[in-house]
Amino acid sequence: MARKLGLQKSLLQRLMEWYDTQLGSNSPFIVKLTNNYRCCSEIAEFIGRSIYGLPSVDVVQRKSSNQRPPNWYPLQFFAVRGCECSRDGVSNSMSYFNLREVQEVCDRVKQLWYSWPTSSWGPKLSLVSLS
Repeated sequence: MARKLGLQKSLLQRLMEWYDTQLGSNSPFIVKLTNNYRCCSEIAEFIGRSIYGLPSVDVVQRKSSNQRPPNWYPLQFFAVRGCECSRDGVSNSMSYFNLREVQEVCDRVKQLWYSWPTSSWGPKLSLVSLS
């Protein structure tokens, strides 16, 4: 169903494709990220290829000193089975969640916490932010 509606791509990918077809890829109204100051090179490269469609030689340039975890690849995808639940079982709720996804995120944060690379990242943080 999602593919039928064109939702197999992110909103940003769909917007970029629409702008390219409507205005052309060299339009002054399209602003693309060229320098990334917040993440490691593997993530910047993924963003350049998957969102902007750039060949590997033209990927977004990393300008960050952030180090990736030594035993982890910086960009990982996990598949989780489960079912969508609404808050308090309310059928007309606009908010849904998947308990198995929540558990997977909790497990991954714990895994990162217990394998925290203090030698390269410094002491463990007291708070962890997810986005």
